[in-house]
Amino acid sequence: SFSCKEPTMSRRGVKREVTSVTLEDSQMEEFKAAFQLFSNGKERLGAEDLDRALKKFGIKGGVSAKDMIKEADTTGEGSIDFMGFSNLMSRKFAQHDTEEDLRDAFEKYDWGRSGSIPAKELVDDLTNLGKPITTREVQEFLAVSKEGETVNYNKFLEVMYGKKAD
Repeated sequence: SFSCKEPTMSRRGVKREVTSVTLEDSQMEEFKAAFQLFSNGKERLGAEDLDRALKKFGIKGGVSAKDMIKEADTTGEGSIDFMGFSNLMSRKFAQHDTEEDLRDAFEKYDWGRSGSIPAKELVDDLTNLGKPITTREVQEFLAVSKEGETVNYNKFLEVMYGKKAD
């Protein structure tokens, strides 16, 4: 196994979270193969290449590849090396909820298994329990999933994962 630790501040003063991730050898080999493929054998990976890699791994998120590069770039070149890439990917995989995890969470609110949840109840819990989400995140969530006074979580999952939810 392999362990990555990332500094807390880049040369340009961009604050980063400290991360210590232990990767299995098989994961490290996958990241290495992906890095080689997407960087076309070069030592560094740019934002366009990273964007292709994220899409290939099925990782979607609110942060652009350019912003991720800025966060992980320790040299100020606008690109990342393999260590930066593997650190970034391991964090993304650690944060990445599966469709099944999200569906399970939504179904805890959907007693009748109708595919809909009262919007007010869900928004109250999302903004007050656990790790609360921001008003902007709530608005983005409701923009793709609200139907009248309810939230259609199948619609949300379809947008999140780019396919028709079951």
